[in-house]
Amino acid sequence: MKKVLILGVEHFIGIQLANKLLEEDVQVDGLILKEDHMLERGWNNEALLFIGRNSFFTVKQEQDLDLFNDSYDDIYMLHFLFEGSWFNTKSMITKWLHYVYEHNPNRVMVLSTYEIIGEKQQSFGEKNQPQPSTRRGEQLLNAETWLDDQLSYTTISHVFLHIPTVFGPWQPPNHWISECIISTKNSSSTRGTKIIRDVLYIDEVLNKIIDPPIDGKNISYFLSSQNEKRIQQFIELLNSPHVIYLPIELDESVVISVPTLINIEKGVQRQKEFLVSYKRRLSM
Repeated sequence: MKKVLILGVEHFIGIQLANKLLEEDVQVDGLILKEDHMLERGWNNEALLFIGRNSFFTVKQEQDLDLFNDSYDDIYMLHFLFEGSWFNTKSMITKWLHYVYEHNPNRVMVLSTYEIIGEKQQSFGEKNQPQPSTRRGEQLLNAETWLDDQLSYTTISHVFLHIPTVFGPWQPPNHWISECIISTKNSSSTRGTKIIRDVLYIDEVLNKIIDPPIDGKNISYFLSSQNEKRIQQFIELLNSPHVIYLPIELDESVVISVPTLINIEKGVQRQKEFLVSYKRRLSM
């Protein structure tokens, strides 16, 4: 049986990824990276119930990392969860790398974001250098460069998958997208300006994360729907003046084209229904 490890299983994408892999009869170990994450409160029980009491699914805290003694076919690292100073981030990633080396997986997939591309960049490809315009973007890029350098000294295959804005059921109620979706008024309370370069429904993302169609020529790819009309429709449904669409033209060499599986309006409605149901369960 195939076995994988997810570093950052408490995240929205981590939870959904674990569930999808279990449905495909893959054994999953998950490690919680953020002790104060919602998963450890009411979210924890709800998420585990969602996945089910599956004997092939194990979740542990960061301090229990050494209890995972098996080898893994794949290791997924939710890289964008690492926050704080570069010193702290580097120290944390170094810890995970030692663990990766010990278990010698076939492949390491680092899940990152579009934030390494600056807001003024209108195109990106093999011949362009990322020019992040935020401190977080700079930190993500620094970490990716360093990670690539470290893993290049090993025989472990690795790839960076950059994921755009994602939505769908099990996105936390305090996420800005959830707040926009459940708001009955114009969502002017959105915390700061939110930049969207592309948008995907969670199921669309999972299919490409589990089996990315890569040719081995590059190590860095961007998941994209390349559907501007759909992106504009999503922003209209959020109904917030603080959500801005900045188009980005991606070279074919760095794009993983993601086919749309669901009508955008139906996808937003599914998330809204889930959020209403989730809040009701928590209040019981």
